[in-house]
Amino acid sequence: MKVQVRRGVFETNSSATHSLTLYEKSEWEKFKNGEGLIDESWHSDKSPKYQTKDDVRNSKQFQSWLKDHYDKELKQMDKDELDEALAEFMDEECIWDYDSYTEYYEVLEEEVPNSNHVAVSIYRGDW
Repeated sequence: MKVQVRRGVFETNSSATHSLTLYEKSEWEKFKNGEGLIDESWHSDKSPKYQTKDDVRNSKQFQSWLKDHYDKELKQMDKDELDEALAEFMDEECIWDYDSYTEYYEVLEEEVPNSNHVAVSIYRGDW
């Protein structure tokens, strides 16, 4: 049975994920170059948040997690330990880098004419 909920809107009862997000060009390029991250925690009621790896390293959440999991503070870790810890935290907190993002989603990107933005569409439907 077909029920129209909103006029002029195509809706399905699909389990696929699809979204369209606008990013600043500079943020999207940093993300693609491995300098930025997108937090897409499934439990979050907010839109995906862009941040740099330094933002994450300096966040209270990461520093608290670091003390709980490594019993160390940021300044006590060498670069290799820090990279390992950050990767573990990123995985646990559902934060994606570009490579893992594109492994999980189909990603289409298009520069928005006459603006400083990139439109990014993601799709995943293999549930």
